[in-house]
Amino acid sequence: MVLVVALGACGAGHKDVQGNDHELAKVAGEWEGDYKGADSGRSGPVTFSLQLGRHVAEGEVVMSGITPLEIAFVQLPALHPDPELRDTNYEEEFVNRTVKIVLTLALLALATSPATGDDKVKPALTLEAYEKLVLGLADCKLKGYSIDSACPGLKTMQAAMKDTTRNMQDVLGMNATLGAKLIGHTSVAVRVKAAELMASFTGTKSSSQDTIVAAAAREKDPQVLQAFIRTVANDGAKNAKVAAMLIASADHADKDVRLQAVYAISSGWNREMKGGPEKLAALAEKDAEPKVRQAACEYGGKLGQKAMLPVLEKLTAKADDKAMYAACMAGLGAMFHQYPLYPTDNEAAYKLFLKRLDATPRSETTPPWGVMSLFRHAGDAKNDKLAAWKKRATWFKVEDVKKALAAVIADKQTNWMARTAAIESYAALGAKKAELEALKKGYDEKDFKDKNVLKKIDEAAAKAP
Repeated sequence: MVLVVALGACGAGHKDVQGNDHELAKVAGEWEGDYKGADSGRSGPVTFSLQLGRHVAEGEVVMSGITPLEIAFVQLPALHPDPELRDTNYEEEFVNRTVKIVLTLALLALATSPATGDDKVKPALTLEAYEKLVLGLADCKLKGYSIDSACPGLKTMQAAMKDTTRNMQDVLGMNATLGAKLIGHTSVAVRVKAAELMASFTGTKSSSQDTIVAAAAREKDPQVLQAFIRTVANDGAKNAKVAAMLIASADHADKDVRLQAVYAISSGWNREMKGGPEKLAALAEKDAEPKVRQAACEYGGKLGQKAMLPVLEKLTAKADDKAMYAACMAGLGAMFHQYPLYPTDNEAAYKLFLKRLDATPRSETTPPWGVMSLFRHAGDAKNDKLAAWKKRATWFKVEDVKKALAAVIADKQTNWMARTAAIESYAALGAKKAELEALKKGYDEKDFKDKNVLKKIDEAAAKAP
């Protein structure tokens, strides 16, 4: 989860951050806890109150009766949704993770900004001293697109920056000038750090975008190039130079560079990026690396653009390549229904998805269990994004979807996990207790797999009207 945050504390500058409606996070409420800064000596109760406005979510942290910090933020799509890096319960933990990140940033600001009283805060790390620390990374190795955490130079930097305002300045891209200065350094680690310095929760500056594009054109190291892609991953739709860089990176000889390009092109911020969906469709069908093909098929679907539909139809027609089939089915579902913001509503994808669920014979891999819980949040009456989606998706017929799900649940040739996931969706679509109980027909509680399905039915029935 990536958040855009505007901070204002103790005289620091305040910057409002805005986003269009379908990008806003749906997080609101009252959050309470205790804060204690071991080094600063600050302590006291913290109350975090967040209310959503039309285009911006605003909140404030109140500590001991004063308001030292105001926050405004919006939610962005995850920059790098690699399944290997993503939390298993990513979607389920959306709200909790968002609030935790906001509070972490808030408390970091409290810990690092001067205030009244006897607070013990380290003097600000000068830019000159910080540059020296960055140059101290010169001998560090890379792990993937990041600096190896075991590097002594990195540990020295982390220790020197502890409890200083440089951490927050990095988060907000306030050290971009230093990053631009060092982006051409001979050390791969310094170049990666330089790219990180130009990234920002408030959006990478246009000048930094252009600097990264120019550096990427010269870059020979694939790991460094991945770091460059990550820095401008959300900027393809608003900057044609970045779009061209991302498209070109999708054809790079290194498979990991191509994979990072897929993640960037499929960012929700790049939904209107010229040539993006077409490039992802081509990669899904023709790339030499299976993981790139799978990512392009799954995350390309999240853009909801019609250019992806022909390849999704082709690659979900058969399940010979099980992993590819599962990825493309996930992409097909995302074309019309995406929790929690529901930005897509492709009717043709919806009809094709139901057609694929109805296809027989079913098996342990068809339909894939991962897509069967697609509608498990469909009954959330509090999600205004879902409500808005329902108004757009007038073609979505609950009874037709329930019928398709019921057929999957009844077919014991289907993987039992797919059947239990289908029950979650079936219940969320408003199934009555009697409808759920009827799904038990043909099941044997003495069979291990049947027993798990029956248990899920009972759990759903217990909550149903």
